[in-house]
Amino acid sequence: RGTAKGYDFAAKGAGGGLLSIQDDSTPYPLKLEATMGEAKASFNGTITGLVALAAVDGRVTLAGRNLGMLADALNLSFPDTAPYKVAGALKRDGSVWSLGKIKGTVGKSDLGGEMSVDVAPKRPTLKGKLRSDLLDIADLGGLIGEKPGEPDPKPEGKLLPSEPINLEKLRRVDADVTL
Repeated sequence: RGTAKGYDFAAKGAGGGLLSIQDDSTPYPLKLEATMGEAKASFNGTITGLVALAAVDGRVTLAGRNLGMLADALNLSFPDTAPYKVAGALKRDGSVWSLGKIKGTVGKSDLGGEMSVDVAPKRPTLKGKLRSDLLDIADLGGLIGEKPGEPDPKPEGKLLPSEPINLEKLRRVDADVTL
């Protein structure tokens, strides 16, 4: 319990034997539940090299009010979204974190696919192939500067909101994501 990057943080979990933590070559079983701000996460899998997180392999679930807020905590860049709940297979191999077999919802929209982020470059590289069978574009309004669930800030007769683009947030990550 404490704070991380300015957000309240709490975690609880269970793992393998204490002596196996010292072995950086053996996967350590871990089951974890955590909250960071309003976001909730759970993980059930293994971590090799617990201190350095050399390899991660498990099932993760993430839920919260806005993916944009989660991205701030992770120092990445996601658009503001409607409330979300997603689950998938979380893996780390070297500097690449991946979330595969994604299944979940963002607002009224369903979401599936896979995403990865390579954290080795000075600016992380985010890649993804997402799909949706039922997409409500209002759930992803943050892609064009809107705040989902809030009044539309577009001036009358305009297509895009008048809010300035947050360039610092935009420059956090290089992205190649398709939907």
